[in-house]
Amino acid sequence: MNALVIGTLPPPVTERSRGLLAEVLRLREKGATLRVLSPTQNSVAHDYLELRGAASAVEVALAVRKADFVVVQLEPGFPLEENASRAGRAFGLASLAMALRNAPGEVVVRLHSLHDLPSGAGGRAAEALWSRSDRIEVGSGEVLEHLAASLSPSTAGKLTLALPPVEIGGGREARAAIAEVGAGAGLEAVTAIVRARAASDRASILADRAAGAGQVRARQRVFLWEWAPHPGAGVPAFADEVHHERSGQGSTLRRAARAALLAAEARPLTRPLARSARTARRLLAKI
Repeated sequence: MNALVIGTLPPPVTERSRGLLAEVLRLREKGATLRVLSPTQNSVAHDYLELRGAASAVEVALAVRKADFVVVQLEPGFPLEENASRAGRAFGLASLAMALRNAPGEVVVRLHSLHDLPSGAGGRAAEALWSRSDRIEVGSGEVLEHLAASLSPSTAGKLTLALPPVEIGGGREARAAIAEVGAGAGLEAVTAIVRARAASDRASILADRAAGAGQVRARQRVFLWEWAPHPGAGVPAFADEVHHERSGQGSTLRRAARAALLAAEARPLTRPLARSARTARRLLAKI
């Protein structure tokens, strides 16, 4: 199964991105061939949307054509700008609904929070998007109740709760420590318990002969996560599937064109034209 996930994975680490990561891990466990298309440039993904707002629907329409299963997460900036007008909101949602019609398989639309969709989840444009989806996943029971009250009965039947967000970093250990010493515990008490557990874990690793001999094979980590607070925590191994264009690759003409674009981007007067040319080249490569 070819699965396409459109949305932002950590980083940045938010409940929304951790919730989408849980869905990505579920699809990988099912053996799906996964591709992540992100509207956020600094997140882990196979590819990134070049256009913002309603214009990104053009890229979505091209990407979903060969996908058997599509997951689309609505979030600030996608599929419409955060400060979009009422007309801009309607145009952005309608454009995304039309783009998803190109998907030959199942379509899942995710809405983690009501704040992720400006002006609420109602309206004709939003109803067109909900109608196109085969399933609507929401991040909490509160969002589910709100949508169930505002949508038609046939559309409300598609509502389901999303998987719990994946734990990243020390959040799980800190909450366990707070539960152990009590809700009114101070920072020093919680820190002491977390440090004691970390020391115990280190001691158990050092006591393991296989680990001491370097025979433990850790799960491959994504190189983009090396600078994150907790590198590789529950992150799929995307690194071997991501292709990067190096400056020394390609024909002489290609390298000359790349150098010309870089030079044009360095000058304020020619920077907009150079960036438009780069964006157009990437869009043509996706067709």
